[in-house]
Amino acid sequence: MKISVAKLFSFGANYTAALDFNIDLISFSFSFLTLTIGFFTVIYAYSYFRNEPYAIKLIIYINMFIYSMSLFVLSNNIIALFLG
Repeated sequence: MKISVAKLFSFGANYTAALDFNIDLISFSFSFLTLTIGFFTVIYAYSYFRNEPYAIKLIIYINMFIYSMSLFVLSNNIIALFLG
């Protein structure tokens, strides 16, 4: 299943640059794997670093990494790949 989020710009009549995502069995299984490992990593990191002063900043960085890996797995074109 192809999900088109936004049409960014077009080059003539034949080519348009858009922000597209592709969801098939392989991308769904890799995104599930990424989100599952990321979820347990966040739980472990927060329980390990909960008394540190910058633990929330670490959790935010881990969540940004999980978000970028999800965009990397689901991207359908080079524009969505570079945004992730």
